[in-house]
Amino acid sequence: MGNSLNWILVILGVICVIAELALGVITGFDLALIGASLVAGGIVGLVFGSANIGLLSTAILAFLYFALFRKWLKSKLQAKTQASNVDAVIGRTGGRH
Repeated sequence: MGNSLNWILVILGVICVIAELALGVITGFDLALIGASLVAGGIVGLVFGSANIGLLSTAILAFLYFALFRKWLKSKLQAKTQASNVDAVIGRTGGRH
């Protein structure tokens, strides 16, 4: 059962990444990183031949993403609006003053 659970983690991770690609910006890149956590945890479990290690590594990676990395990533992915010179003429009329 150990290796089959690890394969399930890998498959679920790939499904999450595919769903992220299909849905686009709706999920805010969360599905891709959760999927990467699932895949990486499943691979670690396969390497060590233990479902418990696979589940534990998946949980640790997902926790690290949500606790440490998510807020930073969201701030980097948000588009910042920066005024340009064109913004200064909005609402003005043309002609001589």
